[in-house]
Amino acid sequence: MSPEGAASAPSVSQLPPALRKRLSRYQRFIGFMRGRFSSGLLIIAPFVLTFLIFRWLYETASGVLKPFVEPITKDIFHREFTEAAVAAISVTALLVITWVIGWVAVNFIGQKLLYGLEAGFIRVPVIGPTFSMVKQLISTLGPGSGTGFSRVVEIEYPRKGTWAIGFLTGTTSRNGTKMGVVYLPTAPTPNSGWLAIVPMEDIYDLDMTPNQALGMTISAGMSSPEMIKRDSEFPASWYLERDPGAKREEGDNLKGRKKS
Repeated sequence: MSPEGAASAPSVSQLPPALRKRLSRYQRFIGFMRGRFSSGLLIIAPFVLTFLIFRWLYETASGVLKPFVEPITKDIFHREFTEAAVAAISVTALLVITWVIGWVAVNFIGQKLLYGLEAGFIRVPVIGPTFSMVKQLISTLGPGSGTGFSRVVEIEYPRKGTWAIGFLTGTTSRNGTKMGVVYLPTAPTPNSGWLAIVPMEDIYDLDMTPNQALGMTISAGMSSPEMIKRDSEFPASWYLERDPGAKREEGDNLKGRKKS
């Protein structure tokens, strides 16, 4: 039979009333189940992801020192510990070692030793570039860097009067102009996005935490705060200080000078 002669499927309005009613109930049921499943998934996902992340950290941390802790505990206590006990001791030892390294690093002698160790790593072929990249990434994401994912900003994009929220991840210069490197995450997956090189005078700090900004992105705007306001009326180019308190104090001084 040719396509012209084939009978077309009847539309919903052409179905018998009883069948239309049954189909409507089925569609409402599917919509109800889909909505409740989506709600449950959104509720349970943060708990599951948090558990998986901490489980991975626990297994990784325990695996680092476990080969050393197991024979030491056997020699000291003359008995074998359970896997859970050895893992707990390994994690605790790793936390203590990390704290001691941080305490030594803030001292003058510790800083010199750390600088020499880092310089030696950087000179090693293959390992050096990887170490340098990882160190730069961690320094950028650190709480005292003033950039990275700790500084939420907004830029006027994609047109005048429309604003996009991003993170000031670095600074550079172009033809003598101070420029900011802004990472604009895409919703609902902030691990993907794009970079914008924007003049610092066109970048404004927001009075918003990184968690709030990421929450807005992941939820596609459904968890937006009641009000989005700037940290100050001055653009990011005025704020060379990285401390938020110093930024506000500098802005107040500049504002007073501007009025006078």
